[in-house]
Amino acid sequence: MILLFTAIIETNTLRSYHDKRKPPNYTNEQLIQLEESYTVNPYLSQRALINLAKKLCINKNNVRLWYRKRRSRDNSGNSELTIYTAPILKIRLG
Repeated sequence: MILLFTAIIETNTLRSYHDKRKPPNYTNEQLIQLEESYTVNPYLSQRALINLAKKLCINKNNVRLWYRKRRSRDNSGNSELTIYTAPILKIRLG
């Protein structure tokens, strides 16, 4: 009986280890709006954060996290995101 209980605990532990949160998948429209708002102001006020989250139907914590990561990319000089989002912006804007 004890061995069975231990096995259940171990499988639950393994299952919870593999069920880590994954980053949200943003749609192209959401990325465009996030990039456009970021170019206007890389720091959002609380009111602007809530409005943008409601507009894009995203959790405000995910918007805050996206902005933090985007500022980090700007500061580190890594333009990996720019390569992927530049064609999207050109399609929409140009």
